[in-house]
Amino acid sequence: MNGSGLGLAISKKMVEQLGGRLSVSSEPGQGSEFSFIITVQMEDAAGSGQDQRPAEESPPALNLHILLVEDNQLNQRIITKMLGKMGCQVDLAENGHEALEQLKYMLPEADQPYYDLIFMDIQMPVLDGLKTTSMIRAQEGEGARLDDYLSKPVRREDLRAAIEQHC
Repeated sequence: MNGSGLGLAISKKMVEQLGGRLSVSSEPGQGSEFSFIITVQMEDAAGSGQDQRPAEESPPALNLHILLVEDNQLNQRIITKMLGKMGCQVDLAENGHEALEQLKYMLPEADQPYYDLIFMDIQMPVLDGLKTTSMIRAQEGEGARLDDYLSKPVRREDLRAAIEQHC
């Protein structure tokens, strides 16, 4: 049974976003072999400091409070770790309904938590990101719009650039 090739297209895009290359070799009647090459920088578990930037070159901590609305637990861990290394405090919500509950709009404004940014996944169960965003914007008295968009897998540099652009 032949597939549509969608998985290969997605894999190619992910590998390229990580700075890698995807290749294929195929022989009729024998099948196909797919491989990729990416270069990753590994941190030394012993903490020797090799391949690490000196402290004076590290970007300053962002000191922001961010609500991350994401249903995928792996994405939650990765993005939370990235944001934490940037000096951000992160609260999690697994879907739009949980995000709205965390924003506590039913409380007086002085008792509502303050978030510098909300990162919203678009496709989620219970209440998707677009509907949630429109509800948040309505509460703020603004039009239902997203301020920016990052595609997954999210790269640390793109995440920081988006944050710096909007804060």
